[in-house]
Amino acid sequence: MSIDRTDLLDKLKRAPGRMQRLIEDHPDDLLCQAGDGGGWGAVEIMAFLRDWDVVIDDRLTLMLEEDEPEFESEDPDLWSIERDYHAEIPAEVNKEFKVGREALIARLEKLGDTAWKRTAQTPEGNIITVAELIQGVVENDQEYLNRMRNLLQ
Repeated sequence: MSIDRTDLLDKLKRAPGRMQRLIEDHPDDLLCQAGDGGGWGAVEIMAFLRDWDVVIDDRLTLMLEEDEPEFESEDPDLWSIERDYHAEIPAEVNKEFKVGREALIARLEKLGDTAWKRTAQTPEGNIITVAELIQGVVENDQEYLNRMRNLLQ
């Protein structure tokens, strides 16, 4: 499967704007409410996406500096508790997500063909390329922003 890097970067660039449009007409108290059945609310999803970009940047560094590094498993549910996601300020999280995403995109735009083909091993034992790692970010954005949209309807 061939992955179009330009398409990936375009989709990465659109995520912060999508997040902004989802939250702009909603008060903070609604954005900070828990989701259905005590699940994540909007602000928790926002904080997760912000923090996931940090993990992706760290993984990208490993992939560029080491030969086929092994990624450690992450537990976003634990992050939510440890980092007190529900108490975050939505506008601040949105701003931090945008800044972090812009930095990730700038870094990715500088990578050549060889870098996009570097590999790593996922916690599940799969071998992925940088392009596949970023494809996963795009899919993750889609999934979680759709969850936010559904929560806020």
